[in-house]
Amino acid sequence: MYKKMRYPIIVLMAFLAGCIGSNESQPENDDRYNTFVQIAIPNHPGIMQIREAVTPKINAIIKEELQVPDGVDFPDFIIPSWQRKASRLTLYYLNDLKKDNESYILDAFDQMQQQNRGIEIGDNLSIAAPVNFFGDKKQYIVFTVSDPNGSLGALNKDIKEFARQAQAHYKEEKQQDLYDIGKSERFDYSPHIALGRFMPEYFSKFVDGLSEEKQFRGGTLEEKEKNYLRVRERVKKEVFPIIYQMLKSVPTNLDIRSFCMYGHSEERRTWRVCKKEYPLKVAG
Repeated sequence: MYKKMRYPIIVLMAFLAGCIGSNESQPENDDRYNTFVQIAIPNHPGIMQIREAVTPKINAIIKEELQVPDGVDFPDFIIPSWQRKASRLTLYYLNDLKKDNESYILDAFDQMQQQNRGIEIGDNLSIAAPVNFFGDKKQYIVFTVSDPNGSLGALNKDIKEFARQAQAHYKEEKQQDLYDIGKSERFDYSPHIALGRFMPEYFSKFVDGLSEEKQFRGGTLEEKEKNYLRVRERVKKEVFPIIYQMLKSVPTNLDIRSFCMYGHSEERRTWRVCKKEYPLKVAG
């Protein structure tokens, strides 16, 4: 009989919402970290209904493809802990941000709002089709965010401009980068919200008799990629149609009032603390 396993859910928040892949692993350099500028959307009923409906189906597909025995608690389709209370829409990534120097970014955003920039958002935003895989390893399932007026793209453009000003100011003072612009902007901006994420590093065949940490970490990278590809293809074929059908009936409108610059807190031993919240005006 197989031993019941319990895995801790370890989340290092991406992503654009999004998401994403993009900030999953933190830099090796201890004085830098990856974070985001994001909009929090608490307890969205439509997203929660869809998650509840499709997560068991996705889990079943994963276990079938990896031949996971009954009774084994597999770390399958994970809804990150930071998404359980609020879904998040990423406006900008900050990769390799210098720890304890977030004030440069915050000062730049203060200037942005003083100049009446980056403060208005559309009143007709919603989650929508198409649904896609997103991230460096395509490990996130994300909703498209419908933004007919392009207000999120405009907000992203303003945030990018003022973050770059902070970078220039910091580099002039410190002769080093505040953050890595190349990594932060390597994805074209496309507004989305994550439904949840996979754990591709575990996509190998179950091996009984090993420690809990190694039971799903065996196998080659090529084997894991093949397993993960099969899972993705089945999810796309069997689960995406369910999501599309549900999007016709569940609440989809997004009520957005502010965005946050998330940063590091030594006291709370986390890098997911809202350093400052910036109000947004809703265009009527």
